[in-house]
Amino acid sequence: MNGYIKEGDEKYLYNINKWSKEAISQGVSPEEIVGIHRTALLTIPEKLPDIVLSSLEVLMTVMVNYGADYRRNLIIKKQQEELQKEILKAGKIQKSLLQTEIPSKEHLDVGVCDKPANQMSGDYYHFFENETAITVSLADVIGKGIPAALAMSMLKYGMQNAPDDVVSVSGMLSYLNKVVEENISDNMFITMFLGVYDKSNKVFTYSSAGHEIGFWYNALDNEYQDLYAKGLMLGIQEEVTYHEYQRSLSIGDFIVVLSDGVTETRIGDGFIERETLKELIYSFHELSAQDIADNVYKKLAELQNFKLYDDFTLIIIKRIA
Repeated sequence: MNGYIKEGDEKYLYNINKWSKEAISQGVSPEEIVGIHRTALLTIPEKLPDIVLSSLEVLMTVMVNYGADYRRNLIIKKQQEELQKEILKAGKIQKSLLQTEIPSKEHLDVGVCDKPANQMSGDYYHFFENETAITVSLADVIGKGIPAALAMSMLKYGMQNAPDDVVSVSGMLSYLNKVVEENISDNMFITMFLGVYDKSNKVFTYSSAGHEIGFWYNALDNEYQDLYAKGLMLGIQEEVTYHEYQRSLSIGDFIVVLSDGVTETRIGDGFIERETLKELIYSFHELSAQDIADNVYKKLAELQNFKLYDDFTLIIIKRIA
């Protein structure tokens, strides 16, 4: 400081700036900075007016309160950083626990675009394939964060450990509804779509627990139909009976299963219209299932300036043989 006062050279300001950054990193408080400044002033040979020293005393007193807030903010910041690290770890664990394999392309071409709005997704999709059928499920937790991730893990292991007598899609939803109703909090619910494609008769049987309505593209008639399915969300009441619906798929037909993060794409002050969404999907209908899903996501992301307001999951299931 003495050098800058005597010479006015900005190199001294540069050094002071470096020092201040180091002081901040070491947790030096604002009132301590003022105290250091006052001590440095006292080393100047010329006598300072009493008013200058008195004003520094006032400033130091004020800075005590600022310093207390500063230290509290440092603690909060550190806690937030630690929490963020834990959430990132939890997100990786969630991804590992909920991973699934896309079915082979012998019967169906399946594509998935899954984009979480935050580190941890509230959407969960799963595939299962055996010699006779391919099962697809998509669930969406009404809630976010770690509780939603734990609910998804519970749902997955509930499906894997279902009793042997649960053989239909409606029966599986009824069973999962009991699992959810008994094990998660009263203010958390889950929507779910569950479908099974029979490899022999080419029929897609599906049921829904309050999930977003998907689409069926009929290649022969070149038109869409809604995959309407009525059913209560999982976890609302203990005993629920779900209904089954069927679609016969021809080559070129495809099923669109989606979460509300797709249909609630924001355009201006509202959400995208279902007809607009159908037209967008149709514009890519000749591509592979994965390319359809990826291109639809890119277009929708552009419409809302690449900001996701909700978890986005889009599944395309196209019959190819």
